[in-house]
Order: sequence, then structure tokens, then C-alpha cells
Amino acid sequence: MRQLTAREILWQLLRKLTQLSTLGFVAYVAVSVHWRNFKVAHNSARIVGLMTNDFNAWLYDLNERMLEWVSSDSLAVSDSLTGLPWSMRVGGVPFTDPWAVVAVGAGGVMPPLAMVLGAVFPLLLAVLLGKVYCSFLCPARLMFELANGVRRGAMRLGLPLPAWRLPRIGLYVGLGAVLAAMSAGPAVFQWVLPYYALGAGVATWFTSGAVAGTVVWAMALLLFDLLFAPGQICRSLCPTGALLEQFGRAPALALVRSQGDCPPRCDLCERACPYGLYPGKQTHRPTCDTCGRCTIACPRKKLSARLVRPFLSLLLVAMLLPIAPSAWAHHNKGLPHYGYFDNYPQVPTEEFIDEVGRWEVGAVFFNFQGMDRKSSDTPDDVRIFAYAYDLESGRGFKGELTLFLADEQGEILDSFERVAPDQEGVYVVRTTLPASGRYKLLFDLESGGAVDRVPLAFDIDLEADRVPWMLIGLGATLLAVVFAVAAAGRRDKAARRSAPATEVSDGP
Repeated sequence: MRQLTAREILWQLLRKLTQLSTLGFVAYVAVSVHWRNFKVAHNSARIVGLMTNDFNAWLYDLNERMLEWVSSDSLAVSDSLTGLPWSMRVGGVPFTDPWAVVAVGAGGVMPPLAMVLGAVFPLLLAVLLGKVYCSFLCPARLMFELANGVRRGAMRLGLPLPAWRLPRIGLYVGLGAVLAAMSAGPAVFQWVLPYYALGAGVATWFTSGAVAGTVVWAMALLLFDLLFAPGQICRSLCPTGALLEQFGRAPALALVRSQGDCPPRCDLCERACPYGLYPGKQTHRPTCDTCGRCTIACPRKKLSARLVRPFLSLLLVAMLLPIAPSAWAHHNKGLPHYGYFDNYPQVPTEEFIDEVGRWEVGAVFFNFQGMDRKSSDTPDDVRIFAYAYDLESGRGFKGELTLFLADEQGEILDSFERVAPDQEGVYVVRTTLPASGRYKLLFDLESGGAVDRVPLAFDIDLEADRVPWMLIGLGATLLAVVFAVAAAGRRDKAARRSAPATEVSDGP
């Protein structure tokens, strides 16, 4: 195999770094939940050390210093980095999967303008650069590429594996998921989009130590791709990839072939393509995501990614500039992120919602401890963000409110009076819970001279925020073993992709 050019090396290095950064962003957002809880509650590395251990205190202080490099308001910086690629904020600017907007609308809720603007970014990116989201930013694609390496290693060890081709039904899968979302909610896409399932599973693992069903499903997809249909989950079944393909049919950045035909029997680019496309015959558009693996395989350097429409690039950049500063994270029912039905993974514990008569009430609990509570020098270990929504008027309750915290038998443990919401329609209180278990939050809502008492039952685990270092270490070990098998497959990668000399020679 020929020596790689500096451009090819840099392209692949940039791609891997971007993929790892996206996966790292998902993991960091999940872990930073713990930092944000301690920041809001105590704002002290010393107290974190007293409540947990010196290592966690060091991590808290390190994250604090890193965020302060960006701004003196570290909490604001942390709040500007939230979510998953399905719906996330980077620097305060939202990025939303277009299917999320469709799914929310299908559920009978008008998507907020900022949510729609968040979906504009990936669509414009597809128009400008094609399906580069799939090859550069999708965290699941990195896992599928690892599975492909494991597949090569298994075949090198003598295991015969089939290579099925699946019908390209990604758009139909997406439309089917939208129909399901009309009754089940947008969360149904966690079982349809591989990157969403993987990201949600990683976030759940890092925040609670639990292995979510979505990550099990993502692993099942990886095994299917590895054993039976290499590259077909991304190429044929992923709704987001199929949608971006429709917008990226004439991108400014594209994989092109230089002048002159390829040798008639050379198919090295087809064998190198994870989708099984054939750039040498120029039949790869619009499915190609410009990953660049075919450019490495081509012995004559006839394939390369080039900017073919520079004017389009400048035009789209000019369109994005005025949108970016005005696109803020969207809210639901006028409530902040911790009042969502379909909650984001940055919510640290659990959200509880119930409907009683004309009222919908909900609460999210931020558990600051997850530790041996005897070592704490502060008794306030739970912060509650509560809201009420009037289903008859379609408005959030923002009047005078009294909250009562009661145990399962109904005995009042604490009470809180508020004349108005503390922030954005949400009432915020702090209290101490004596133990893990089942409790009730009683809402006394004053409206029209009368008081409605609305109960909300909830279960809480005071250990829920403990960082699962043992599980994380076990997962890292298993991942190292997988990489070792993949490395075994790379040893004969050049030999398996090399064609006989007569196939690429200059002769007739």
C-alpha cells in the first residue's frame, strides 16, 4: 500500500479527534451534573471533600478552574454545555435533531421557535458539507467503526461472517417513529437512532451507575452490524442519516475523482468504504459522508475531498451568523429544562409528574449527597424544583404557593411558602430527607380565592448521585479488550485490501 499523504493523515486525525470529542462531550455533560449539584448547594471544594473524598474534591476544583478559563461565572459556562446530540447546547447555542422537532409537533405541541432554529444548524451543515455529521460528529459511528475493526480481527482468526445488504428505508423508519411518538412521546427515538440510544445510555451510566435499556439496545445494533451487516445500520436504517442525505445532495464539500478513469478491475475504494459505495465509478453520491477512507485506499490518489462550491460556503456562513446569537435553548410549557416531560440527561436525579383534576404538578430533585451523610457538615441535602400547570387555561401557575413535604403516612416534615416563583415559573426549596424512601409533596395552590391541595408522590434514593467509578473502570477494561481484537484485524488490513497487481497496473 502506498504511503499516505499529510493531508490524508490530517483528515483522519481530525475526524477521530472530532468523534472522540463528541463522545467525550456526552460523558462530560453527564459527569458535570455532580459538579453542578455541589456548586449550587455548597460552592466549595472543601465541603465536597468532606462529603465524599479528596479525589472528588480535586475533580471539583479542577473542573471549576477549567470553566473559569472561559468566564468568571463557571456555573453559567456549565449551564451552556448541556444535553445530547439529539438536543444539546454548546456555548449556549442549541443544536437539535430535525426529527425532534417533527416528533414534538406530532405529539400536538407547537415546537418553540428556538427549538426550530436549533434544527436549522444540522440541516444547513448538510447543505454545506453533506453528511459530515455522520462521519465526524455521530458518537455511534465511532462505535460502528470499532465494530468493523473487531469484525476484521474475527475474520483474521478464521471466523466466516456474512455481509448482508439491507434495503435503504431510513426515512420510513423515521416516519414510523414519528407515528409512534404521537402516543409514546419523542423518547421513542431512543430506540430508533443509534447515536441517541448510545448517548442516553452513557449519560444514565455516568449519572446513576445503572445500565439503561437503550445502551443494551445500542450494543445489540453494534453486534448486528459486526456479525451480519457491516455499515448497514448507518447506511440503510438510520433516520437522521437518511434525512441529512436529502439536504446534502449538492454540498459545497464533496468527494471527487480526478481526471481519467480508474483501472477497470480496481475496486479498492469500494472495499474500503464502510457503506460499500464505489467512488471510483462515481456512484457514491449522495450517500457518501466524506469519511476519507477510500482516499487512503486508492493507489493512484485519484480521490479527494474538495470544496467544489466556495460561493455556497460563504453564503451559508453569512446566514448562520445572525442566527447563532439569537438561538437560545428551548423551553416546554414556559418552564426551564428541569420541567420537561421528555427530560434531558443533564437532570441529575428523577422528575416526577402527575395530573390531579385541572392541575399538572411536577418536581425534580437534586440530591447533593450520595454519600455517608454522617460526614457532612450541612444538613440540607436535597433541592426541589417544583412547578404547577393549569391544564384548563394552558398556563403555568405563578401565584402564591405553599408546599408541604410529608412522609408516606402523611405526617408533615417541612413546609415552604412562596408568594411568587423563584425562577421562570419554578418554585425552588431546600430540605432534609431523613432516609431514602417514598414521600409526598403537597401543593396548596391559591386561585380565585380558593385553595386547591394537589399531592405529588415520589420515591427518592439518597445514594443516587454516587459516581460509579467501579462500573466505569470495568467498562474501560472491556473496551480495552475490544480494541485489542480490533488491533489484531488491522495487521492484515493492507493485505486484505490490496488487489492483484494486474488489477491496478497501467497496462491495457
